[in-house]
Amino acid sequence: MRAKTRNSRPKLATPMPRSKNSDPGSRAKKQGISVEFLYLTENAKALEAYPGEILLIQGYGLLAHSSDSREIEQIIQQRKIKCPFIFRVPTPEEANFV
Repeated sequence: MRAKTRNSRPKLATPMPRSKNSDPGSRAKKQGISVEFLYLTENAKALEAYPGEILLIQGYGLLAHSSDSREIEQIIQQRKIKCPFIFRVPTPEEANFV
């Protein structure tokens, strides 16, 4: 289940399980990518549950998701995130063209 903020949106996400192979930082460094991008690629199937939503990924985890970019921006400002990793999950219709 997802936890909600004071005004019910944006939703803070429940962390997805980590891989048992090694720590995310080591795997990301080995592949030459960010930990956030590693999280996105390793959890792509599970993240399909958020079609049309904007994901705010921090480290190896989903921090928040919302269909309203202003809500994501608000979290970024509140938490003073200097370099946010944001990804919009395509809808099934959009995914056909990617």
